[in-house]
Amino acid sequence: MQHSVWLSTECPNYPSINFETYRGVFNWTITYRADSDSLGGWGSLYETYQRLKDEGVDPMKDYTEGKKKLAVWFISKCNTQANRIAYATELVKHMHVDVYGGCGKNDVCAKWKIKCMPKVIRQYKFYLAFENMKCKEYITEKFWRNALENDVVPVVLGANRSDYERLAPPHSFIHVDDFTSPKELANYLKMLDQDKDKYNAYFKWKTTPPKNMPLDEGSTFNGYDEDNMASKEKVDTSFSAVASKVQGTQAKWYHGMMSREDAEVKLKQAGVGSFLIRQSQRPGKGFILSAKVPPKAKAQNVFKKWHVCFHGTDSTAVDSILGCGDLLMPGDYAVGGRKLSEKEGHFTDERKPEGFDTKQIFLSPSIKYSGCDVYAKPKTFATSAGKVYDARVAFQVCVRPESYKIGPETIGATRKNIKIDPHVDNDKIECFTKERGSTILYGLLVNMEETNT
Repeated sequence: MQHSVWLSTECPNYPSINFETYRGVFNWTITYRADSDSLGGWGSLYETYQRLKDEGVDPMKDYTEGKKKLAVWFISKCNTQANRIAYATELVKHMHVDVYGGCGKNDVCAKWKIKCMPKVIRQYKFYLAFENMKCKEYITEKFWRNALENDVVPVVLGANRSDYERLAPPHSFIHVDDFTSPKELANYLKMLDQDKDKYNAYFKWKTTPPKNMPLDEGSTFNGYDEDNMASKEKVDTSFSAVASKVQGTQAKWYHGMMSREDAEVKLKQAGVGSFLIRQSQRPGKGFILSAKVPPKAKAQNVFKKWHVCFHGTDSTAVDSILGCGDLLMPGDYAVGGRKLSEKEGHFTDERKPEGFDTKQIFLSPSIKYSGCDVYAKPKTFATSAGKVYDARVAFQVCVRPESYKIGPETIGATRKNIKIDPHVDNDKIECFTKERGSTILYGLLVNMEETNT
């Protein structure tokens, strides 16, 4: 009997594929995901420590020697779904980063000249291992080869921190999610640059391998173990079993009626940004979004010290925002590759007050303002009983004090003598910020109004 294998090195939504058309086609999967039938990752703990065993490790080595420069980044794909360009743009305002490749000012190594890159990277203390997608367990050569093999500390953006903690050497990386903003990350890197002991601590993993290190030799994309595949006693060849691995982060998020306690248990072991939507057990409370927020939420006591605002959005954007785990600005790329545009009816580059920057995250202390049609475009639908509703959605957000500015409404209500919210002045109803990491999503609100149409 002939068997078919799904082999992929990329995230499931790159390129965009309709997996439904492949129902029943594939028997096995070979991807970077740990739940593949056969592993095909870009790197692994086993391979990393095997390499060190072959090369030998000097426990007294000073990893600052010969590194006269701070940070470097090789990047070829300029428009990606992880918003790494936007994050890096903010980061370089606070520290120096040399950017090479197709998206950089200089190309010290011609494309695919892999042998050239090590001699460049080894001059630096930090490498920006920013992935082009944010997917579960998606950790590529940017981390394993460009950073670890060249003895520089990787600064990572992409998969959740919990994935790196599970798959990468202990204390070998710096994750952007540990910082409230690119500025805070830059300050930390500059501190490490001046502290030899703290910098060298990021290389102690070389002499202290994990006790329960997985034995996964042969797991890179050089091929797959046919004998191992053929020896499986029982293979689920249904599309649902294979596609659940292929589709990665596209898991079912609706869990029906569930208590708050059960939701907390469900999310306890999940990565930051993981979420579920459940039906409340309390009458009249409807549906509730439960999400795992970053460690900074607890560390900085955000639910008591940060301010509460709302962010209205199109219902079609909810999946992208939840997939990204953060709010995006016009010009950013959402999950799925869609570039965000300025809101119709809102100030745009062509129609705005002098000096007003439209490329920001917009919030409001007023749910009425965030829920207006400009921000929360209504979605009309009919029930089986024939009733027609307009549904609007908005996120409830914690925003860090002093990270945002307050201004007047920008949808033209004042010109029409319309008072938007009786509790908030029109000239103090809109908040805006360019500071990434200054917001934390913690609620999804849905308003449904029956229409007469």
